[in-house]
Amino acid sequence: MMSMTAMSIPMFLDYLAVLLKGPEAAGKHYQFNVEFTDVRERYLLEVENGVLNHTAGVRVDDPTASLSLERSSLDAIVLGEAEFVDLLANGRATVEGDTDAFKDFVQMLDSFEFWFDIVTP
Repeated sequence: MMSMTAMSIPMFLDYLAVLLKGPEAAGKHYQFNVEFTDVRERYLLEVENGVLNHTAGVRVDDPTASLSLERSSLDAIVLGEAEFVDLLANGRATVEGDTDAFKDFVQMLDSFEFWFDIVTP
């Protein structure tokens, strides 16, 4: 399995797009500016028409919310070493704007079992 540190941020955002529950996201429109402060990368995440798209190097002036964190904090979340709410509490991550919309977005992400049957008898 690839370690998170070897995974690019765009690849991770593609993975989030796969996890988004389309029927729940239908009819919602969110724009999130995301900045990884230590690697100086910025992305626009946009939920619209039941899908998640991301664009590198783009920010909107009036986003639904803005998220700021270090790449190492994202790695810790993905590896199960940290919880996002803990990173917010200790200042390692910040969310400005409509935090309820961001929570709604996170709740629309599905989770899959790592091991699953490809073919069943």
